[in-house]
Amino acid sequence: MTEVPVDPHAFLHDEGYDGRYNPRNLNHAGMVFVGGRAPESLNGIWRVCLDPFDTGLRQNWPALQPIAPEARTLPCDYDPAGGDPVPVPSSLNLVRPEWFLYEGGAWFTREFSYRPRAARERVLPAGRGGQL
Repeated sequence: MTEVPVDPHAFLHDEGYDGRYNPRNLNHAGMVFVGGRAPESLNGIWRVCLDPFDTGLRQNWPALQPIAPEARTLPCDYDPAGGDPVPVPSSLNLVRPEWFLYEGGAWFTREFSYRPRAARERVLPAGRGGQL
């Protein structure tokens, strides 16, 4: 009888990860027509936090509010105002030599202000998990 090897990292994605975070909903229903719309460039320096185990989705990092490090009462894996500065657009793997072979997730944050140009202007945020 052949013994099946045990994956020591199986616990990292054992809570229905694929079903919750990979809805496979990229289709015609979610497409947005951009013709005739003025684009708003978000190029520039962003802050990035690497997330090799996709912890951010499970801990709901997008809901975190910035807090001063000295005010924290619990350890934190991620700080929306922290991270390493990186230029966007760019290839994350080429920003630092130690990220050259990195293949995991990453969270990008940047503060910016936006004022509608017209009274009834419709703004489409990236939303949860890249969904519109």
